[in-house]
Amino acid sequence: MKQHILPKQALEISKEQFYELFPEGLVDRNNWATYHHKKMTIGKMIEVMFNKGHKITIDNCIPCSVKDYLIEKEYCQMNVCDALWDAVKGCLKLEDTKQ
Repeated sequence: MKQHILPKQALEISKEQFYELFPEGLVDRNNWATYHHKKMTIGKMIEVMFNKGHKITIDNCIPCSVKDYLIEKEYCQMNVCDALWDAVKGCLKLEDTKQ
């Protein structure tokens, strides 16, 4: 089972957005996506969604789905990790529109 996102997936959001997901701090790197992508695990993505007030359910069938009840949206992918990453990106997009 895929446990963390890939560097190319990390680049789907800005460096600033990625670092904000880690309030405990990460060492700033020029190649941040290559260096830090493994820190964005399934558990970390669930933690991010929870901390941002999103209630989710995860269906681990194929395709997997993550339902976000706060914005009433479902994210489907072939694995849980990718579905959760889509949900995190959706959460960040929602925050951007509120600002």
